[in-house]
Amino acid sequence: MGICDGMVNRQDLPRYLYHGTFSVLLPSILSQGLMRMPTNRRIWSVSNPARVYLTDNRLRAKEWVALVQNYEIYRLERNPGEPVVLSIETDWLDLNLLRLDFEARSGKDYVYAADIPPEAISVV
Repeated sequence: MGICDGMVNRQDLPRYLYHGTFSVLLPSILSQGLMRMPTNRRIWSVSNPARVYLTDNRLRAKEWVALVQNYEIYRLERNPGEPVVLSIETDWLDLNLLRLDFEARSGKDYVYAADIPPEAISVV
């Protein structure tokens, strides 16, 4: 992986990456795919809504969605459902659109600049 440019090589990429989401979104994700957020919606001040955030660590994906769940309950005054971790088969990803996330504090986190098709997704 290029440290300077954040590019990812296929041989350095694990077979699966993970994404945390909410159970209420699962039917839509499994039928339509994992969609990038609308550009007018941000969860964190540093997040780019035109990206899908992925990690190489299942536990970290669950921790991130739990943090967002607490924020969503506060912001929307509704429960978005239980945290769910999705497994993304990396063979489906276009490496030209996948980059290391330099905002991440530990591990290997990634940003993907496209929607992910449902065929690439399974529930962990």
